[in-house]
Amino acid sequence: MPADDHQIRLGGRQVGRAGAGGVPGAHGCSDVDLGGSGAHQSAEPALGVGALGARTGNPPAPACRGRRFVCLGRGNVTDPPPASLVAHVAGPFDRSAVPEGHTIYRQAREHNHTLRGYAVRADSPQGRFAAGAALIDGRTLLRAEAVGKHLFHQYDGQLWLHVHLGLYGEWRTGTPPFPPARGALRLRLWTENVWWELRGATACEVLTRPEVTAIRNRLGPDPLRRNADPDRVYARLGRSRAPIAALLMDQSVLAGVGNVYRAELLFRHGIDPHRPGRDVSPEQWAAMWIDLVTLMRDGVRRGRIVTTRPPYRRRSRVYVYRRTGEPCLVCGTPVRTQTLLARNLFWCPVCQPHSATTGDGSGTGAW
Repeated sequence: MPADDHQIRLGGRQVGRAGAGGVPGAHGCSDVDLGGSGAHQSAEPALGVGALGARTGNPPAPACRGRRFVCLGRGNVTDPPPASLVAHVAGPFDRSAVPEGHTIYRQAREHNHTLRGYAVRADSPQGRFAAGAALIDGRTLLRAEAVGKHLFHQYDGQLWLHVHLGLYGEWRTGTPPFPPARGALRLRLWTENVWWELRGATACEVLTRPEVTAIRNRLGPDPLRRNADPDRVYARLGRSRAPIAALLMDQSVLAGVGNVYRAELLFRHGIDPHRPGRDVSPEQWAAMWIDLVTLMRDGVRRGRIVTTRPPYRRRSRVYVYRRTGEPCLVCGTPVRTQTLLARNLFWCPVCQPHSATTGDGSGTGAW
């Protein structure tokens, strides 16, 4: 098996591979656990501050003079990023949605590149997280890891920082000195080489190992992890009467998938979002899983979600997401939308017909 392929197994048998073939320009990765030493390396410019090594000193906080910075999670680059730090900036349609798994994996990788192995200073200018920041202040970051939409920092002393960005959270980063502390600045992390600022997160807390384990245990398989088991997903999905669109967004069924990947995956496989999960065949789910792994890996590599094939990509990098009323890229039918469990669905009623159950693993083959 080529090193950049990842075998996909369902029901104990190999059903395919996720790798270079799924998305033009994408490449697979046998280890997408970006917290470890086997982290997937993007073809983009390397991010970091040089070779990582343990630092024992705790330098004072840099002076608060404004410097260039970049934003991860929701915002835009407010000024070109420093040459010493290249970071992902969320795409335009990511700003009004909860960041999906690929974004959190990139953040974990960037935190590992810039903070891992260093004694990290921490404070909470807002004051809301002052006690938690004090617990990790000066501790060495051993590892940053993404699991679904959750980011974990493991520090020495058996302490973990847990962050879930939610809808409004964002990380900003740059090189010292700090910009002035403004707004609801929940957490600030820094070394002598880099600073990170966290605002607006749904969760920001310091946990023990059992508490981290409890969070991980309530999550479904994450398509970006090598040990993810599609059988576990189908065991829930294949017996449920709930709409497939709702199941794909249930983080206890499948971790890391959000509204963009949901809409695009269902379109690419010609599946009506209202179809009950139990009406999705094992073969269809096997094909969807392979496609999802490839798309999400491509999202990690690119730093944005691109789901369209090259013939359609000049018009849009997504098929249906947030394209309500616009013509379907494939058939020209207006894209429809509807609210399901407080989130908007997007689909094409022709390419994803209500009665489509081909059973061949590819839906109507609309994409």
